[in-house]
Amino acid sequence: DPRLSGQGAECHHYLNSVILDLYDSLKGRVINLASSKFAIIAMGRIFVRPIFRSIDLATAAGIAKPTALRILRALRESGILTVAVKEQGRKSAVFAFPGLLDLAEGGDAR
Repeated sequence: DPRLSGQGAECHHYLNSVILDLYDSLKGRVINLASSKFAIIAMGRIFVRPIFRSIDLATAAGIAKPTALRILRALRESGILTVAVKEQGRKSAVFAFPGLLDLAEGGDAR
């Protein structure tokens, strides 16, 4: 995006605005998909760290692991999240949030 090629405050303001627009556009959808009172907490953590292990989301957000896994499954099935690294033995899967990564990188993270 050419608007991101600028320096300083203008670029920073534009990126913050785009991120807030993404958050606002997904908020209602995430609440409906997750059907959990923890949906917004999980979403906030995903915006802070768009690449994460499922256990890290549960721990950082203070959500029980089964609830976190249910939310993650709903977001993955809807296409909001992708699996970057599949679960391997005792290691939990690594998830990615391409929508935010695309904004940060200026490309297609899918």
